[in-house]
Amino acid sequence: MLNSINLYFNCIKAEFLKIKNSKIIWVSLLGPLVIIALQFSRQLYYAAMYIPKPGINPWIGYFSSSWQAISFLLLPFYLILISNFIVYEEHKSDTWKDIFILPINTKYIFISKFTVVLILFTLTLIYFNFLQIFSGLILGYIKKEFLLMSYSPDYKQSSTFMLKIFLSSLSIVSLQFWLSLRNKNYIVPISIGIMGIVFGIMIFQWKYSYYIPFTYPTLTTYKYFQIMKLNSADYGLLYKHELMSLVYLIVFTIFGYWDYKKLKSE
Repeated sequence: MLNSINLYFNCIKAEFLKIKNSKIIWVSLLGPLVIIALQFSRQLYYAAMYIPKPGINPWIGYFSSSWQAISFLLLPFYLILISNFIVYEEHKSDTWKDIFILPINTKYIFISKFTVVLILFTLTLIYFNFLQIFSGLILGYIKKEFLLMSYSPDYKQSSTFMLKIFLSSLSIVSLQFWLSLRNKNYIVPISIGIMGIVFGIMIFQWKYSYYIPFTYPTLTTYKYFQIMKLNSADYGLLYKHELMSLVYLIVFTIFGYWDYKKLKSE
């Protein structure tokens, strides 16, 4: 058991060594920073639009506007990029054969690659949330009328929301991870992902949108902050689409592992 755990963590370490100088790290660092900078500038320029209503924590509106700015398009696109990048590196360098002759159970390679995608995503969410709070404090200091310095961010709600965003995004991650294993040409999974994003934006308010994985981050953001603006803590345990995301996670991961094993015979 201990040897299996050590092997798993060594595989994760090896995956991070592969990407430590890659562009995906810069995308993870600069992407959230650009979004926050744009949102910060927008609120400074259109200050009158963001003055909070009496009795409502202004941090709710601040978090809501930032997350809505990325959940429609940028977050799903980021998930597409990182999910495909981790796998495409092996396709590009044609190293799958080398991997499969290693004297280890290759299931750890599959699990470690998927884990690295999830770790990158988790760290990016935490980083984005930190930038939100930091920029909100600066904005509150500059614009006293925003009242951001008069209230404290609700860290419990913020953590809950990040968890829900993470869960709602697992279906996209697992789908794109599977497609990247299935197709050596990275254009195919990325094109499917982009079409999925566009389609998700068009139909996210449709009553059956909870069947479409690319709508899930938007649905979580929209529903969660609608409840928060009502000063209600009754945001529920999991929304229907978040449960569906977990179902898709299992299904797409099984498909992905099936295609991963097929690479051994190619």
